[in-house]
Amino acid sequence: LAGSLSLVGLLYLHQSTKHNDTPSVPNLWSNPTRKEAPWRFPKKKRKKNNSATKLGPKNTSILTLILLIGAYFNVGRLNDVFADFLDYATLVHGIPISTPMFRSLTVLLGHLTWVSVGSFILSTCLRPRPF
Repeated sequence: LAGSLSLVGLLYLHQSTKHNDTPSVPNLWSNPTRKEAPWRFPKKKRKKNNSATKLGPKNTSILTLILLIGAYFNVGRLNDVFADFLDYATLVHGIPISTPMFRSLTVLLGHLTWVSVGSFILSTCLRPRPF
């Protein structure tokens, strides 16, 4: 049933865009022309500037992976600093926090720290940006 509906939708798209210069769906029973071939991309002219100093997608992906692994192991230490600060701040202000509440806040701060650091690394290091 799904295949039949897909074929009907494909034929409808072909018929509705047949009169355009580049139809969205090429003719199914003939070879596509050079304009209709979806795998042909125009070649970009390379700039002759210092392109060796810019990092490509592969290099930035490797750098991002290394930084994320390092952050994974070091966020726990950073979270300990935040947890100690939270503990001392609540003691100074006289706010009573039980041990289970303090542990749950420590876990919450750990997760929030990991999300913040990971988001910062992903937003600054990856090129081209996937989001």
